[in-house]
Amino acid sequence: MAEALDRLARLLEVTGAIRFKTQAHERAAQVLRGLDRDAAAIFRAEGTKGLRTLPGIGEGIATKIGELVTTGRCTEYEKIRKSLPPGLETLLAVPGLGPKTAMLVATKLKVRNLAGLERAIASGKVAALPRLGEKAAAKILKGMELLRSGAGRVPLSTALPLARRILARLASLPGVARVEIAGSLRRMRETIGDLDFLAIPRKPADAPGILKAFAGFEEVRSVTAQGGTKCSVRLASGVDADLRVVPAESFGAALLYFSGSKNFNIRIRELGITKGMSLNEYGMLKGKKRSGGATEEEIFKAVGLPFIPPEIREDTGEVEAALQGRLPILIEAGDLRGDLHMHTTWSDGANTAAQMAAAAQALGYAYIALCDHSRSLRVAGGLSIEDLRKKNREIDALNRTLKGFRVLKGAEVDILADGTLDYPDEVLAELDVVVASIHTAFTLPEADQTRRAVRALANRHVTLLAHPTGRLIGKRAPYAINLAEVIRAAKDHGTCLELNAQAQRLDLAEGPLRQAREAGVTIAINTDSHRDTQLASGRDYGIGIARRGWLRAGDVLNTLPLDSLLKRLAR
Repeated sequence: MAEALDRLARLLEVTGAIRFKTQAHERAAQVLRGLDRDAAAIFRAEGTKGLRTLPGIGEGIATKIGELVTTGRCTEYEKIRKSLPPGLETLLAVPGLGPKTAMLVATKLKVRNLAGLERAIASGKVAALPRLGEKAAAKILKGMELLRSGAGRVPLSTALPLARRILARLASLPGVARVEIAGSLRRMRETIGDLDFLAIPRKPADAPGILKAFAGFEEVRSVTAQGGTKCSVRLASGVDADLRVVPAESFGAALLYFSGSKNFNIRIRELGITKGMSLNEYGMLKGKKRSGGATEEEIFKAVGLPFIPPEIREDTGEVEAALQGRLPILIEAGDLRGDLHMHTTWSDGANTAAQMAAAAQALGYAYIALCDHSRSLRVAGGLSIEDLRKKNREIDALNRTLKGFRVLKGAEVDILADGTLDYPDEVLAELDVVVASIHTAFTLPEADQTRRAVRALANRHVTLLAHPTGRLIGKRAPYAINLAEVIRAAKDHGTCLELNAQAQRLDLAEGPLRQAREAGVTIAINTDSHRDTQLASGRDYGIGIARRGWLRAGDVLNTLPLDSLLKRLAR
């Protein structure tokens, strides 16, 4: 459903539909991805009335979802697609190839697919089009490379909610004693190839029934293979999923093996060989005698290691750290005390300040910072200085009604091309939290972009640098920036860097996070939420990526209690 709404939104943008209509479909797709229930199940049980209870789903979009459920088609989508040049939708999937340029390429050059687009770029025909040129052609080529690199993979934000729904359904089956998610999703990779589930039957005779039930789940489009212990399916979302039913005595070995990564598993097997053991997905053998495999802990202990969290099983130093007793105690969701970057109806958010505060309180948080956009980002409803001060007065009034919770005054302030900030210092001084962000001039040379970010980090009012590379996973590559210099500047000026946990960003990624941690730079894990329903899901994505970056609670700014945080911000 979400993918269909996204495709419709892209076609609406090409036709010149009002931006509000396009955004409405994009927001609806985000809502569907974050549900703990399948939208099709909601429609079948409650009709469009049930769908309309979801945030951002009005009558029109609910009707389209209903049509997709009942017929598998969307009349509006089909009508628009037939009116456009053949192959245009394929071109629209290329990051950096906007709707106007895609239409120009399709109509003027008769390009119908990616191979044709690549030939048109190589021949110079794309660069010769009006208002394009060599730089634009090179950008499109990079977008094609980005698209190919993610082919066949889905983002974490699509995979995790989907897997959790299936996991809950499997756990409710009477024949299932235990079930877990495995694969790269258990390691919280930012993109996922397919879904893996492992289940223990209550008794061996339950296995066929478990596999049959899985094959019949409403999320399943087709069964691709089924045997006595495994069922492979293609889900309605286009994602492949495998369920394996294994005996309890082999469950730990299977969970370790099917969680991966491949290189990590090789290292563990090598350690086992040095101790005279062989390891596989069925368990551990010493000679011909079985010596364990019911739990992962058994296997780690047998090879002389403590338990290694799944998120860091990538063979990037975790085995050596474990052998030397240097494994970090990784951050957990319960360590977060608040969220320091979110938006409200003051700029481009969907909820009021009070609603965002209520959502944060429901998560057990002690504080949030409301960081609506600054004045130059007009497309996102950036606030004038006068409106910023009005918002601050609203926050003061709101805080007078709250007990045990604090709303901090903040702003997401644009870093201008020369590194200066969008508000003057005397206005920044009125805020508790200043989130400095790059939203424009992505094509600056690396040296200039780096200098821009470093200058902003040096401003004494700046709390943190948001989404430091500007990437959108699968849609926009990071801009050219020297992260080593940025990390050094953050350390020198005592400024934080952000792990932006918005589903499309996850920025910083795990590698730079680890570099920042090793340099002693503090990280803020923020959801950049634009609606209250994104706070919980964003927290989960952020914690997953933080753990992949080896972050501990002490490395993260918003694990501090409110009093300690205020003292840190004042410094």
